[in-house]
Formats: sequence, structure tokens, C-alpha cells
Amino acid sequence: RNAERSRKKPQWQEMRKMKEKGCVCSAAPEEEKVSDFEKIQRILKWIPIVFFAAIIVLFYFFYLVLRLNLPVFIIVAVVVIMLTKEIGTLFFTFQMRRRLLEPLEKMKAATEEIAKGNYGVTIDDFDANMVEDLIDSFNNMSRELKEANELKLRYERNRKRLIAGISHDLKTPITSIIGYIDGIQSGVAKDEEKKKQYLEIISKNAHYTNDLINDLFLFSKLDIDEQEYDFKRMLANEIFADFFLEKQLELEEQGVQVTIEDRLTESCWVMLDTKMIARVLSNLIQNSIKYNDKENKTLLFRIWNDPHWLWIQVVDNGMGIQQGDLQTIFDVFYRADSARSKDIGGSGLGLSIAKQLVEAHHGEITAQSEPDKGTVMTIKLPIVEMRD
Repeated sequence: RNAERSRKKPQWQEMRKMKEKGCVCSAAPEEEKVSDFEKIQRILKWIPIVFFAAIIVLFYFFYLVLRLNLPVFIIVAVVVIMLTKEIGTLFFTFQMRRRLLEPLEKMKAATEEIAKGNYGVTIDDFDANMVEDLIDSFNNMSRELKEANELKLRYERNRKRLIAGISHDLKTPITSIIGYIDGIQSGVAKDEEKKKQYLEIISKNAHYTNDLINDLFLFSKLDIDEQEYDFKRMLANEIFADFFLEKQLELEEQGVQVTIEDRLTESCWVMLDTKMIARVLSNLIQNSIKYNDKENKTLLFRIWNDPHWLWIQVVDNGMGIQQGDLQTIFDVFYRADSARSKDIGGSGLGLSIAKQLVEAHHGEITAQSEPDKGTVMTIKLPIVEMRD
């Protein structure tokens, strides 16, 4: 035994020295998080015991001081305890009703309102009580339900507008195609020149219908978040310079005066799906040309950068947009009433598609316009790297 003690002693001494040096530290127990309701429950468990102990001590003190007859004192003590208990019960019941039952009754009434479809009902007129956290959670839930319902209604309105817009825009070209085909078959177009004109109109309407269906297909994939992207790290200076130069040559052949302002101060690298971004810019350029009533049409392509963003602008001198419409131009099937015709063309989905594609690149698209002066469409895309 002495040998065992002698072997253990150095171990304890060594551990003691390590503790003194701070090498061995006992892990501090993590503090248990207890809610206010649990604290109240723990306190309530001890109230009856403390109450009866206090009553016994108090009456024993009176018994010693007053020197009452023991039987009489016992009777008086029992009566007083019963009265005190009843008074305490009434007081406790009143407090529980004020701090627990009344808030719960308000929550019940608010829940019934929500069940009727009146979302957004909140409980605001309440004092400090035992269910404050529950009421706060209920209010947050009610607000979220209201926002979700408003979003649902907005989607429903957009869906109805989408169906109405598609029906309108498909009916016109299809009716035209059927009419001209019937004219050819019935012999209305007798000579070859007439037939050629009819076929050109049929081809134009068929291409219009095909473009509308393609836009609708892309919009549907974007709306249900099933569009696949091919993001690659690209040098913006080269990509956009090539795109704008190509568009400049193409538009100038159509009689449009095009100017390019390249204000990039550094080499800017961005994450792009080049096909989708080209679709965005093409939509903006097509709109600028379609809604330009000037004899001398002009377009300005401008690109520049700041430390974090790449900025791109398409500026035209067209008919412009009313200020009241600027907030809705990116909505589904937005077009001015005078513009909803096959002669101008377009699906009415172009700007909505452009907005969703830009947001998929973590960017933003905005519009500024003055009637009869022109429109400025601005895109900003995040820069992942810059070099001198």
C-alpha cells in the first residue's frame, strides 16, 4: 500500500503543478437557456410551500406573544388561513386572467379573423404579460400570411393577364394566316405577284407567332425557376465591345445612327451567361427601335465601371414612356394601349424576361424616360475581378 501511495503521489503533485501553471482547466459548464415562462413555472411550484411555512411561523409567533388558549388559537389560525387562502386565490385568479387569459382571448379573436381571410390582423394593445413572446410570434405570422396572400393574388392577376395577352396576340396573326391561305386556295390571288405578297404576309405572321411562343416558353421556364444557365468568367471589355460593334453594323444598315461610348477604365471580369445577356440587350434594342417614331433614329450604347459594378446603358430618342408607367414596364405583357398591335409586334414579355435574366446574374435593370425625348435603360452587373 505504501508503494502504491508513493506511486500515486507524484501524479497528484504533477497535476497540481499543472493546474497552478494554468495547463489544466476545467471546462466551464454552459449556462442553460431558460425561458421566462419556465422561470415562472419554477417559482409557482415553491409558492404554496413558502406560503404555508410563513403562516405557521407567523401564528407560532402570535401564540408565543399573546399566550392564547391553544384550542381557541388553533380555531382562529384555521379560519385565518382559510380566509387568506381564498383572498390569495382570488388575487391569483385576477392576475392570471389579466396576464394570461385576456391575451389568449384576444389571440382567439384574431385567429378567427384570419380564418375568415382577414390576413394581417395583429394584437397591439396589450400590456406586459406571460405570453408576450407568443403574441409577437403570432403578429409576425399574421404579417407573413398577409404578404404571402398579396403575392398569391398578384401572381393570379399576372396569370390572368398572361392568358388574356397570349389569346389576343396569337389570335391576330393566326387569323391573318388563315385568311391569306383561304385567299390563295379560293383563287383570290390569281397572278404570281399577288401570291408572292400573300406568302410574304403569311411568313411574317408565322415568324411573329413563333417569336411569341419562344418568348412565352422562356418566360414560363424563368417563372418556375427551371431555366438553366451557363455562367462563365468573362472579360467584359471584349464581350460587350464585340456585341455593340456587331449591333452597330446591323442597325446602321437599317438607317439607325449608332454611337458607342466605352468608358471602362480597367479590365473587368464578370460571371455571365453570354447567350442570356445577349438576349437581354437584344430585347432592349428591339424595343428602342420599335417604339421610336422619329425620322432620324439614334441609339447610344454606353458602358463604364465603378469599383464593384459594371454599368451598361441603351439610350434612344424614341417616343419615351409616361412617368406613371415606369414602375410597370417590367410587368408581364406591359405595352401602351396604342402599341398593342401586330404592326408594332412583340410579345409584351421582352422587358419582363430581361428583368428576370438580369436578376439571375445578381444584377439590376432600371428605366428613365421623358415623353417625346427618349428612354434610358440601365443595367448593372457585379464585377468579380478588376485588373489594370
